[in-house]
Amino acid sequence: MDMFKKFDAIKANWGMAESLLIEGEKLYCTPGGKVSNVVALNRFTGATIWTSPGNREPSAYCSPVLVKHNGTSLVVTITSGSVIAVDSETGKLYWHVPHLHYHDVHANSPVYSDGWIYCSSEYDRINSGMLAIKLSGDGKSVASTWRNESYMNAMGGIIVTGDHIYGSVYQRNTWCCIDCSDGKIVYSSDKFGDCSVIMADGLFYCYSERGEVALVKATPHSFDLICKFRVPIGNGPHWAHPVIYRGRLYIRHGDALIAYDIKSA
Repeated sequence: MDMFKKFDAIKANWGMAESLLIEGEKLYCTPGGKVSNVVALNRFTGATIWTSPGNREPSAYCSPVLVKHNGTSLVVTITSGSVIAVDSETGKLYWHVPHLHYHDVHANSPVYSDGWIYCSSEYDRINSGMLAIKLSGDGKSVASTWRNESYMNAMGGIIVTGDHIYGSVYQRNTWCCIDCSDGKIVYSSDKFGDCSVIMADGLFYCYSERGEVALVKATPHSFDLICKFRVPIGNGPHWAHPVIYRGRLYIRHGDALIAYDIKSA
């Protein structure tokens, strides 16, 4: 299916880069058309279930997430200038909040935790950086927001655990712990640089743009680098996110895929 042609989408500089969201028979994606901005398709047949005009902005490389909040099911994503939420069953737009990037690149998926949605992008300008959105009781409107315009995370992703947010700063040798309540940086560390991050069994698995993989224990009080190693093969930028499945850590670097056994002894 040609998504640009079918949904009259605006072609972005780097094409469509979002990961598709699947729940049940539905497949959700964001072509970015002015009429068909966010769409739901039957994942088995490709038939259109609904289309939504959303906020009528171009797609911004963001992968959508499904948020289930007090009985309301939302598809939340970031378009070129906004965080938007639509009803997962009908596509009805419930709310949007400004969130900007100089090149309209929002590569990090939103993260939902305990009634809040956290979004992180890069570039130092008004309405950018780290945005937190508190949902109303039914999730169909926004109760409040806070923003930290000095924290810039372009595509490494953030981890929300407990009352804190963890992640690196784009193209800097800096790792931050941020307070969920107000967005203030609790501390920063220079022990590991800009990286993609996932979490398993209370530990952080970090893959840096320098080609290093690190195992980290981070708490609201400290950043402890347990060990690290260099990715030995592959080509191009080190941008892929790590994946853990059945006791193995998978690292992709260009055309190389490496699996590491990380099961407990």
